[in-house]
Amino acid sequence: MNISSDEIAFLGRNRGIGIHIWTVNDKASRATNDIFGYGIHHNNEADAFRHCYGAALLTRDLGPFPDGVATAKEFLDLHEARPDNPSLEKIMDSHNNDIGVKIAQDFPPYGFEWSDEQFKSMCVAKLHNGELIRNLMEAKDKQQEEAGCLNWWEIWPWWSSWSWSRR
Repeated sequence: MNISSDEIAFLGRNRGIGIHIWTVNDKASRATNDIFGYGIHHNNEADAFRHCYGAALLTRDLGPFPDGVATAKEFLDLHEARPDNPSLEKIMDSHNNDIGVKIAQDFPPYGFEWSDEQFKSMCVAKLHNGELIRNLMEAKDKQQEEAGCLNWWEIWPWWSSWSWSRR
């Protein structure tokens, strides 16, 4: 995991959290390999799962600390805000992180008593039901949706049939 100077400063302000972040990153990577096999896990379903699962675990692990949930979210946001992170990857990863944080928050007390396996199952379910962004095309759709743009893929069949019938 590459970290930025902002993340290093964050870790300096929040001593003791670095080990949790490293442990969560390792667990999320191992779980991803267990489910999806070894290979390229970048901007695909495996990447979506890894972000969701890692964010859920980090939120659970930091939850008992003062402002732990906010601290987990702050680190996740800082990590995605790196200057070298392409905008669509940031949209995809941030969205999937937010789903993981929400999973941990929705199960009181902040999922503290949930096992790693329970979080793994929840993230797999979110992946299969379409709540996670699984690729850069879906990230682009989200970007356009948030900007209030038309989704041409949805209106193309209507426009295509209308324009050809008018000739």
